[in-house]
Amino acid sequence: MSTALPVYLAMTHWEFHACAQPPEHIAWMACHFSPYAQGLSNIPDSLPEDALLMVNDRTEPHMHDPSLIARQLTEAVERLQPRGIVLDFQRPSNRQTQEVTAKLLETLPCPVAVTPIYAAEIAKAVFVPPVPPDQDIQDYLRPWEGKEIWLETEKAGICLTVTKDGCNTQPLTEQPTGTVFDDTALCCHYNTQVLEDRAVFSLYRTEDDQKSLLDKAEKLGVTLAVGLYQEFY
Repeated sequence: MSTALPVYLAMTHWEFHACAQPPEHIAWMACHFSPYAQGLSNIPDSLPEDALLMVNDRTEPHMHDPSLIARQLTEAVERLQPRGIVLDFQRPSNRQTQEVTAKLLETLPCPVAVTPIYAAEIAKAVFVPPVPPDQDIQDYLRPWEGKEIWLETEKAGICLTVTKDGCNTQPLTEQPTGTVFDDTALCCHYNTQVLEDRAVFSLYRTEDDQKSLLDKAEKLGVTLAVGLYQEFY
């Protein structure tokens, strides 16, 4: 997917080492809280210069040492020279994750982006979840005005089912058939079905829609995007 905005593709350890021709921009997915020690595991030995280094909480932190983790990542930054670090923390309301985040934001010698649930006032950059296909990107990004935005991107669509009781939103499991419409404002395609007891709207983004969305993102000040290698490459 060629856009003016750099799109970093997140690769696992296996994908990175099995790939004969890596993408232009790489994100290492990911360093984890070690299940056997107080620091991180899966820190790479080498990366292309200007890559992103991701840290996630797939393994929940328990008695981990924020100072040790900060030293490990500082050494990795000095050795690997990444563009920055993504703290892709998804488990909410974890005190130890908050402590690690605060320590890393305070000490790391490179740009650091944090997910919204842990992006405290001291975070200069936020790692924003993908823009849903039923939302305008400018409205969606408004809560993070004033911060640098690193935007996650994905191909997943949604299915909106409207009944007398309201609207239910579910992931789109398959691309719709029949008449499909193009919404340039939302950078998506959609299909409608009007049934006896409900109306169903299926929204998704094609590759061209993704490019249009990221072009808009760049104009709105988004610095970079991050997607999954297995989904986009």
